[in-house]
Amino acid sequence: MSGLLFGKGVSCTIGTDESTADVIRATGGIHKNCNVDEICVDDEHRLVTTPAYMLASRISEASKGITKLVDKVLQMANK
Repeated sequence: MSGLLFGKGVSCTIGTDESTADVIRATGGIHKNCNVDEICVDDEHRLVTTPAYMLASRISEASKGITKLVDKVLQMANK
């Protein structure tokens, strides 16, 4: 869906699930494998994603990636 919303070549992540990554690629997006505590930043399209609940088994795991995502979005907004 990211490719449909942002155009071909947008980078994003949903974690490591290949079947979901295939959907991203089919819509023109570029999927980046990321762990639950990582983010994927596409500066060109101004998009920041994290797998969060796609990989987390508890909220404390998801919070690390979500915090990084929010920090990056705030940093981008202040530029």
